Amino acid sequence: MGLKNKIFQKILSPRKMKLDISDLQEYQIVSFDVFDTLLKRDVKRPTDIFDVMSENIVISELASNFSTLRKLAEKTAREKSKKKEISLEDIYNNFPGISDVEIQSLIKLEKDTESRFLHANIDMVGIFEECIRQGKTIYIISDMYLPSDFIAKILHREGFSGYTQLFVSTDYDAVKSDGSLFELVKLSQNIDASKWIHVGDSYQSDKKAAEANGIGTFQIPTTYSKVYGNSVAGTNYLKDNILYSFINNRIPNNSSEYYRFGYNYFGPFLWGYINWLHKEFQTYKPEKIFFFARDGLIMKKAYEMTFFTDTPISYLEVSRKALRVPILYIDNELGMVIDMLPPSGYFTLEMLLDCVGIKESEIRELLNQYQFEIGMNLNAKEIVNDENFNKFYDKIKPLIVKKSQLSYELLSRYLSDHDVNGKFAIVDIGWSGGMQRYMIETLEKLGIKHEIQGYYTGVVSYVKRNTKVIPDLKMSGYLFDFLNDENAVDIRKGYVGLFETLFLEQDGSVNGYMEDSNGLVKAVRAPYEYKDCDGNLSFELTAVQEIQKAALDFISDVKNVDYIKFENYSKLELFNGIYSVGKKPSRKELHFFGDFRFFDDGVENKLASPKSTLHYIFRPKDFKNDFMNSRWKIGFFKKLFKVNLYKK
Repeated sequence: MGLKNKIFQKILSPRKMKLDISDLQEYQIVSFDVFDTLLKRDVKRPTDIFDVMSENIVISELASNFSTLRKLAEKTAREKSKKKEISLEDIYNNFPGISDVEIQSLIKLEKDTESRFLHANIDMVGIFEECIRQGKTIYIISDMYLPSDFIAKILHREGFSGYTQLFVSTDYDAVKSDGSLFELVKLSQNIDASKWIHVGDSYQSDKKAAEANGIGTFQIPTTYSKVYGNSVAGTNYLKDNILYSFINNRIPNNSSEYYRFGYNYFGPFLWGYINWLHKEFQTYKPEKIFFFARDGLIMKKAYEMTFFTDTPISYLEVSRKALRVPILYIDNELGMVIDMLPPSGYFTLEMLLDCVGIKESEIRELLNQYQFEIGMNLNAKEIVNDENFNKFYDKIKPLIVKKSQLSYELLSRYLSDHDVNGKFAIVDIGWSGGMQRYMIETLEKLGIKHEIQGYYTGVVSYVKRNTKVIPDLKMSGYLFDFLNDENAVDIRKGYVGLFETLFLEQDGSVNGYMEDSNGLVKAVRAPYEYKDCDGNLSFELTAVQEIQKAALDFISDVKNVDYIKFENYSKLELFNGIYSVGKKPSRKELHFFGDFRFFDDGVENKLASPKSTLHYIFRPKDFKNDFMNSRWKIGFFKKLFKVNLYKK
């Protein structure tokens, strides 16, 4: 394994869990605390549950001050009680100014709210199940005012079953914190303390008091940050802390950094995007929905796991190359072809040839005749007026037309086979609507009726190069939309390659189409860039697979709760994590992503992998070339000069 792969393997390797089954191996009897041990709440503080409750209280006077009154009622109940533990009824009986009916209503609301926000601590599930499998005797012990039948029901729902007995302090007038509940369990169950270990999060109640009874202990952290950076950059404390806690509680302790990035950053953005798509579809009401290869695959997976629709959904194997080559026989002027290339103003001859579907080997003699090198950099404004280059281009035009006509025939059959007609939506990453334009031109040439609406993560300012060909190009962008918003801001500028890398499909680009032995037209894929000739995965692909799995895990998890709603978060809040990495990368993030290769129009570049400053001092032209080719220019600049690097 090479050095680079070893580095990335280290990044992907799991951190050691706080508790391992081996820590319990020598004990036959194991007891577990409940709250913050077996069960987690999706709030930062237990009392945040009261703020959630206040949103569901219909009496406005009570709702506005409920959290304060609830805390005061508990304090009063504890001060007045002669018991070691109080009950939920004791608390609400000390709630000022409410009737018996309102007491029962609030008790029910609190239990319902706790139930909604409680779920299994994913880092304890496997350990608990292994204890059961090994035949250990298991007790569950909790200091809690909530009733034991309620706690037992939640434990069962979350998969904690097979234990011997549940002991809750309110049932026994004994508590863990002074050791009396441990003593009661020990005596009533005739337990030899030397064979017993207790697992919990509280130093006093779960460690010190248990050890005073001769019981072995393992203290786990009450809170442990597993999120990657921050979840959202919002301003509403409650909704932001719920999302943060939801994410933190569901990322396993042994997750890689890439998984954490995907769950915390890519997942919320993708979730926001597909929810926006669904709302747009409900307005547009397409007869069919086509997700475009290759970036659309992860979008399609996310959409289909979230929404059920009667509208047919298909994955269309297309690419810029597969759609633009077939129309070149109609218009193949040099200026028009250059307009199909990325808008930086610079490109290589290799990129131009890939754009028109010509291989270097097919025109080797012409390249030698006109003294052109395949990797030479060209300036778009200058080359269109270069006499020698125009002569060269005129020589290859017949080949362009020939290949285009053959591709056109195959593409038309592929579109027909996939029922591409009528009123439909297309979904892709963006940016200027080139693929949508090429498809429209093909369908119009074929005489196929169509009404197309494109949906993209963003629509850029240079969309005009396609609207000048198709003036009524219908497109919508999620993050920004220069076609429909004069105040739009391109918030992924400077790290486009990093953003696009998150959407990688695990197959090669669509080069075109061919007829198989059964007479069916199928897409022809290029060899996948991120696998070697032996099929081994590159470090980039391994990382992206982790990121995408995590994003889909987030979407799968978030759809199962009712307290995190898409409407409560702005698109910029959900995109903030990716934005912060793209615009303000830390050293760690430059290390994680900078050496990723990026392939576009047949050319390989790195996202942000500059040579040394000394190298560029003596070879300034290399700096210009490397910087222009970088697909994460902010990262390139910061990595080279080591400026404004943030600690995360």
